[in-house]
Amino acid sequence: MQADLRIHSEEYVRHLHSEMWQKMRRAKLKETGGHCERCGCSELTGERLEIHHLTYERLGNERREDLKVVCQACHVVEDGKRAEHTERRNWDARVAGDAARRWGNDWNLYHEWWEAEEALEEWIERIDEA
Repeated sequence: MQADLRIHSEEYVRHLHSEMWQKMRRAKLKETGGHCERCGCSELTGERLEIHHLTYERLGNERREDLKVVCQACHVVEDGKRAEHTERRNWDARVAGDAARRWGNDWNLYHEWWEAEEALEEWIERIDEA
């Protein structure tokens, strides 16, 4: 439980201290043989292993497939990948929303995705220049 708890919600921090989470953590470590699922290092080589949440959708009721055993260095990489994925999902939602406002809900029947992205980028550029 090495995560920087200052950046997490109180609910998340409470969960990480719960017996249920500790059992899940031990089970996941055992499942992987105590090895980082990304680079393969292990606690036997002095690495501290952590549990990375692939999703927070079921926080408090995680499934083992929601979790990944990683060393501290790989945890940073995995957090970055999740942040990029979230950023991409947010951008895609923004493009789709703008296209629906601009051309209607069936916009994708008459326009390509790249057109919608280009239209939004041009609008953002105009706003930034104003």
